[in-house]
Amino acid sequence: MKLNESQNKNLSIPNPYMNMTLEKIEKEIENLNELMDHYEKEKNFLEAESVKQDLILATKAREKKKIKDTKFRHLQEIESLHLDENEEIIELNNKMKEKWEKLNLKFQKMENQLKKNQEEEIEKFEKSHEDKFKSSMKPSSEIL
Repeated sequence: MKLNESQNKNLSIPNPYMNMTLEKIEKEIENLNELMDHYEKEKNFLEAESVKQDLILATKAREKKKIKDTKFRHLQEIESLHLDENEEIIELNNKMKEKWEKLNLKFQKMENQLKKNQEEEIEKFEKSHEDKFKSSMKPSSEIL
């Protein structure tokens, strides 16, 4: 039975380099390259092949770590952007609320002034007409 690539990965031996930091993996890759070169110069190809397999594991671990670190950094940047966006929205809302309150106060003052003016006009109108009606009114014959 032939295994596909994803099944093959699940059955692979654990990678001892995955628990290391990226810096340690880089140093280990450097050491493994030197060791492989040393074995090849000594014509010890079995040991060189064994080191090469370790080098492949270390390289895969480095690439996975880089991808994982990049994804983590991207998520942090996205979260930071969302926090900044929320802060901007809150700040904008506060500014708009302040503007609305100032505008509302202005309109309230205008409305009060308008009511006062209207009341004064009505009072003047009533007074002027009251004087006119008093002078033009004569007692009726029934009252006399």
